[in-house]
Amino acid sequence: CHANLTVSILSQLTDEDDASSVDVPVCRKVKGARKGRTPKASPRKLGLTQNRRLQRALQDSLNLKSGGWPRPPVNYCILIAMALSSSRHGSLNVQQIYNFTREHFPFFITAPDGWKNTIRHNLCFSNSFKKTPQQVSGDGKRKSCLWHLTLDGRQRLRDEIHTLTGDSFRMLKRSMNYPDMIQALLEL
Repeated sequence: CHANLTVSILSQLTDEDDASSVDVPVCRKVKGARKGRTPKASPRKLGLTQNRRLQRALQDSLNLKSGGWPRPPVNYCILIAMALSSSRHGSLNVQQIYNFTREHFPFFITAPDGWKNTIRHNLCFSNSFKKTPQQVSGDGKRKSCLWHLTLDGRQRLRDEIHTLTGDSFRMLKRSMNYPDMIQALLEL
């Protein structure tokens, strides 16, 4: 379901679209349906998606006011993966992911808050991420759950990172508050 839906959505994107900003209908498991592996996206499809993101980021950077930060030319899954992999234990709660995103990519400091919904959506509906069960503190209050990368998610995101072109990589560095950290953040 997800593979066909993803291919369908990606084929409908225009130059202004970004796969991370498209509303995706949620697939439900059908009783009796066989569970199978989702086919990997072809390198060509990843390259086309990455190219659209780069074009959008370049266009956004042309429209920036003096001193503004460009939009990172990567999807939200990569931003989340960078946040999770940068943490000491490899897991963060949603608020910590927001904080990482704002700290390392200043574009999100002034961006409308819709990006937070997109991060939550990616966490919940991508099998690249898994949350720990909700915990209860000693005084009976619930703690927020922690998110971490799955093994399949690590591999999928490594594959996508390897499709970054030189232009995308340079644009990603330009969008960062601490560009010298890029290598460490992309090591999944």
